Amino acid sequence: MKAKLLFVFASIFILIVFLFTSQNLYNYPNGITGRTQKTSTSGCGSCHGSGATTGLSVVITGPDSLAKGMSSSYTLTITSATGSKGGLDVAVRSGTLSTNQTGTQLLNSEIVHTTGKSFSGGSVSFTFNYTAPNINTTDTIFSTALSSTGGTGGQWNWSNKRVKVYTMTGVINNNEYQPNGYELKQNFPNPFNPVTSIVYSMKEAGNAELKVYDNTGKLISTLVNSFKERGQYKVDFNAGDIAGGIYYYSLKTKDFTETKQMVLVK
Repeated sequence: MKAKLLFVFASIFILIVFLFTSQNLYNYPNGITGRTQKTSTSGCGSCHGSGATTGLSVVITGPDSLAKGMSSSYTLTITSATGSKGGLDVAVRSGTLSTNQTGTQLLNSEIVHTTGKSFSGGSVSFTFNYTAPNINTTDTIFSTALSSTGGTGGQWNWSNKRVKVYTMTGVINNNEYQPNGYELKQNFPNPFNPVTSIVYSMKEAGNAELKVYDNTGKLISTLVNSFKERGQYKVDFNAGDIAGGIYYYSLKTKDFTETKQMVLVK
């Protein structure tokens, strides 16, 4: 009888431990804020090791410069040889953040995971939206990312990205930004009335043509037709003298052509 009771108690104990461990397989499975260098000097060290691990790579990719109030998508990639699931906490000094994929959420104005995301091929990526503030500044996107192996096991590291925020008036030549490719961004604002701004990037120096057409293909305006150095450019389009409707703007260089749609509302 005594042996049976000991067996029952032992079984209950093992079950409790199992359930406890299962529920805490990954600490903070729904994310935690306040762990970036914006507000913390300990990162994830309170649960996952005392300091950042240089062997864990955390990289934020996205535009190095944006016009005031402009939004863009950014990607945070975690690379680890031992990671099972990745988690993140992203904060910003002056701008605002928002989610653009499942598996993340906005919590206390910061982007965190809703559940750990499994690694594939040694890495895992999260995307999010950043909107620049309405002031000329150099903003900072802060992040702390974790490669968890369960419970308190795992490694973490910091990663910060600086974003130059500039004014959208007239034509801007941002030669401080050296793009790796040609790019035509969506006009901002869109829809618009009557002025909108168009940002484009030149991978190499050369002639650039930026033209606006109506929905029949008729040329409405030539915004740019000149030699441009490598860099990022912005030009305003004033549609005060044309009717509302759908229009198209096209960037053409020696090695690149792209067209996007914009809507004029009157």
